[in-house]
Amino acid sequence: MRLQHLQGRARKGYATFGGVWEKGEVTSLDFNLQDDKGNVIPVQSRVMAWWPDKSIKWSAHTADAELMTDEVTLSYGSQRADFEAGEINLHQAKIGANVVKNAIHIEKAEDCYQIATGKLTLELPKGESDFLARKLMRNGNEIASKVYPVFVWETREESGYSKRIENEEFQGKITSVELEEQGPLQAVICFKGNHIPKQPDMPRMPFVIRMYLWADSDELRFQHTFLYDGKEERDYLKGMGIRFDMSLSEKNYDRHIQFGTDKQHFHEAAVMLASNSPKLAPEIFKKQLAGEFAEYDADSLVEQVVPDIPLWNDYSICQDSAYHYVIRKRTQEGCCDLTCLEGTHGQGTMAIHSKCGGLLLGIRDFWQKYPSGLEVRGLGEAKTTATIWFYSPQAQGFDFRHYSKKSYPRTCYEGFDYVGATAYGIGVTS
Repeated sequence: MRLQHLQGRARKGYATFGGVWEKGEVTSLDFNLQDDKGNVIPVQSRVMAWWPDKSIKWSAHTADAELMTDEVTLSYGSQRADFEAGEINLHQAKIGANVVKNAIHIEKAEDCYQIATGKLTLELPKGESDFLARKLMRNGNEIASKVYPVFVWETREESGYSKRIENEEFQGKITSVELEEQGPLQAVICFKGNHIPKQPDMPRMPFVIRMYLWADSDELRFQHTFLYDGKEERDYLKGMGIRFDMSLSEKNYDRHIQFGTDKQHFHEAAVMLASNSPKLAPEIFKKQLAGEFAEYDADSLVEQVVPDIPLWNDYSICQDSAYHYVIRKRTQEGCCDLTCLEGTHGQGTMAIHSKCGGLLLGIRDFWQKYPSGLEVRGLGEAKTTATIWFYSPQAQGFDFRHYSKKSYPRTCYEGFDYVGATAYGIGVTS
């Protein structure tokens, strides 16, 4: 089977593609992937569907896109008939003449899974826990101490134009962990759990999250599915996302934040090294925004001025409609938010970094699936958190109620004389 590279798409990272096979044609996962010169490309394969005779009907394959040419050939390399449906090991890698550099290594510890991709190391829970990952390290530097789901729940009581609104944030609890794939090229971990309420009559808002890791890669991909189990007349969605507790270097003026926008990009530091009295050389500020980390002595003018420069701790971008985003910042809780930039389509990317490294976070279909957002809190403090908001708390809470308490079957083709619609059980994947 021949596959071609799609026009206009970057050849970067790992790609997953499918194969379709005739009944009885393929009986094992012994596949070969070759480029247009006949070079063998490492590929990891898994079964997606079977024919009644236990031969493979659909298969899925993962390979490094940077090794693939404009056209590649996927072929079946064996005629073994001893492959049974339901076998535990449903994936393998066909290495051929090449060797997988820094293949994924998963080790079971007493209370966690330890995973190494060659560039990243992290720990995953084996069962019930309050985190998706912890001790996320790159090249020996800890980037995030903990990664976990968060949810903001809103309750309302309405009377005329009067409303009483309460918002409460919950951290998710993982109830089960499954290693769906643990091959040398790709690992997929499925987490299931709930957002734990503080009162027994509150909804649990279950979720399913899949985490993807790849060999010799420092990329993590999350697929987040939210399910609604509340009462429409009371329970509103105010925010849901994934949060990273970050580890940044000591100096707050070396901590940077960047957002991708439709106006190139937005870039600031927690402390901007610009001062008029006493006067700092303009070159210091230019080097700071260029990403240069300079060493300043304790008695230098920079260190003397820093306590008198505002410390900007909280930054956020919210795509509140298909035609508008806004970037805001503030110094601390209890103070106002300042609007930094507005535009049409945010790119949905945020970079937080210091001398020891950092995180580049992104949301797919950012402006198309509004209201979405990205946020950092405590940028200049000892505790820094970065949150990917699939539903931004800056937006109005999502209302799950039906549009009417009456049905209109004769004029609106609703089918029944009573309102039977309910939001219970609906979901969305990000």
